[in-house]
Amino acid sequence: MTAVEILDFSLKLVTLVAIIGGGGVIVFRMGRMTEKFELIGVQQSREISELKTGMSKVEGVLIAMANQNGRIDRVEDRQSNQGARIDSLNVRFNALVDNSYVRTAEVA
Repeated sequence: MTAVEILDFSLKLVTLVAIIGGGGVIVFRMGRMTEKFELIGVQQSREISELKTGMSKVEGVLIAMANQNGRIDRVEDRQSNQGARIDSLNVRFNALVDNSYVRTAEVA
């Protein structure tokens, strides 16, 4: 074997080792990235489940508030109706008082 052949063989060997080594590094890094992505997925699923729990609590609060608003509306309606009754009784009472004043003035 001549020096040129040995040099050519050496270069081909180094090229082959570099390609195989580079491929191995890529496979190794992809494996690590896959592990990181799996860890990220687990963390995200945990956070999503916590968010769902929080949202269900918020939903419960909103439902309670809606029920409370309905109760407040009913109380306001009752107060309005009672006010209307009081106003009508006041008008009737004033009418009776005014008529009785007129009658007593006529009698005298």
